[in-house]
Amino acid sequence: MIFSIFSCSEKIEKPEKFLDKEEMTNLLYELSLLSSSRSYVYKDSVFTDLTPLNVLVKYNLDSISFVDVNNYYIKQPKVYSEIYDSVNKRLQRKIKEIEALPEDPRDTLGVNFVEKFRNIKLDLK
Repeated sequence: MIFSIFSCSEKIEKPEKFLDKEEMTNLLYELSLLSSSRSYVYKDSVFTDLTPLNVLVKYNLDSISFVDVNNYYIKQPKVYSEIYDSVNKRLQRKIKEIEALPEDPRDTLGVNFVEKFRNIKLDLK
């Protein structure tokens, strides 16, 4: 009976490329920021070159390594929940920081300029 109890418990092995809890939290936070900001970035922006793969490379991971690390934490629901709680708290703090910033008139000028520029039709006859 004791043998059956121990044989049923699965030992969770760390992947070869491993991120500790803090690094995983940072990675998921950065991926969340990137994901949310991509819908606001113009196609001609410098930020179009910033991809999730760039973020993974920063943490010395490729996509398969990321899946391995993510699966490692998924098998530990309590730790995984703590990671996501931390990411959520950081995102909420960032939202409050941004909302507290004074409005920058250059933002609307830039948007208006880009919209006006896109609407110009050149008559090259």
